[in-house]
Amino acid sequence: MNIFVATFFIVVAGDWTQSLYNVIESRKKFPKLGPLRCVLRAGFGAPTEFAFQFEHVALVGTGVGAA
Repeated sequence: MNIFVATFFIVVAGDWTQSLYNVIESRKKFPKLGPLRCVLRAGFGAPTEFAFQFEHVALVGTGVGAA
């Protein structure tokens, strides 16, 4: 398995991002747990095609804003 590190900058702007922040901060109290691991999947067709298979889903859209 290939492992790489990605850094995300997330602004706490609501309930979901506050909860995400709380989870990440709480892990600092337990360094023996090791790094937080997450799975990122890309190349989706319709955004909702796989969304109902998971309890929590984050949909991220990017672009230059001129499209």
